[in-house]
Order: sequence, then C-alpha cells, then structure tokens
Amino acid sequence: MIAPQMRLVNGQLVLDEQSLQIDRRERDAVDDEPLEQVEESNLTRRVNNATWRNKERTERWDAEETNKFYGALSMFGTDFEMCSKMFPGRTRRQLKNKFTAEERRNPGRITQSLKRKVSVNMDEYSFMAQCTFRPVEDVENELEKIRQEHEASLELSVRQGSELAKERNAAATMAMNGTQDSAQQMVSAPRKQRKGTKRMPISRQEGEGEVILGMIA
Repeated sequence: MIAPQMRLVNGQLVLDEQSLQIDRRERDAVDDEPLEQVEESNLTRRVNNATWRNKERTERWDAEETNKFYGALSMFGTDFEMCSKMFPGRTRRQLKNKFTAEERRNPGRITQSLKRKVSVNMDEYSFMAQCTFRPVEDVENELEKIRQEHEASLELSVRQGSELAKERNAAATMAMNGTQDSAQQMVSAPRKQRKGTKRMPISRQEGEGEVILGMIA
C-alpha cells in the first residue's frame, strides 16, 4: 500500500519526503511468476442481478420457423402471447423481438401478414401448443351464466336502493307532518294568564242595572 511514511529524527516524528515519491516502473512491474488458481465456492463467488436471471434460448430462427412466425401473425396479429404457444421453448419476449427484427428487415411482408386474416384451426393450434382447450360451447355457456348472475346482482342492488330511498322519504314525511302538527297545536293552545295581572271587568249601563260583558286582562 502506497502512503506517506513518518520517521523518527532526534526524538521527533517528521514526514519522510521519499515516501511522497512513487516509482511508476516498480508499481507497474508485472510479476512473471505463475498465477495462483482459485476455486470458487458459495462464499467466494460474486453474485449480481444477472446471476439468477432465467436464461432464454438464443438459437437463430431458421427459414421454416420464420415462415411459421408469419403464419402466426396472420392468425393472431400482434398477440405475441398467443403466438408464443405455437413455438414451444420460446417466450413472448423472444417473439416480440423477432417481430421488431423482421419489421426492420422486411416491413412489407409484416404488413401483408397482418392484413391477411387467417381463421384459426383450434385442433391444429392445440397440437402445436401441446395443450388441450375446452369446447367453445362450454366457454360460451359459462360466460352466459356469469352475465346472468351479474345482471341479477345488479337488479337486486337497484331494488334494495329503491326500497331504502322510499323508507327515507317516508321517515322524512312523517317528521315533517309531526313538526306541522306541533306548530298547529302551539297556535291553537290558549294563552296562559300572566302572573300578577288582574282581569278588569268591561261593563255598560243599561237602564237601571249594570251588565258585565266580559273581562280584559
């Protein structure tokens, strides 16, 4: 390790100026001795983000496989997930990269394949994809059942919401009627006589007698 060195002079530490100079020839000298062979283990092996990455096939596309790729484009378009089922061992990403390369190399054929729609033969596709698909009728019946259940659930939610709105309107109407009745009772109730007040008689003379017509508060 190259670093400044200190030395003791007359009982004092001083900086060794020679340690500040570096001999490039000595530093860059190559040792001619044979290299030591080191065996890596789980403790010495370096691990990075690419160590555990799934390695994909890198085989080139031959002419037959390329023609098959264009046929898949005519059937499924740019749905590379469906196209990849026709190429066991290849992934969706590889087919997308193949499409990008062919688009640069032969754009006319790419456009022609996308415009030419070819009906899918499910038996042939099932054979190439090495998997078995359910009959179309079963899938359609299942979708119809799901649609009916969804519509029934939606109708039930609407009916429950309508009933709840009616209950709220009825409660609001009853509360309003109760408020009006209370106000009417307060208006029609007789006034109470104030404490400390006296009723004064209202009278008039008629002939010799005196007739009381009423009281004033």
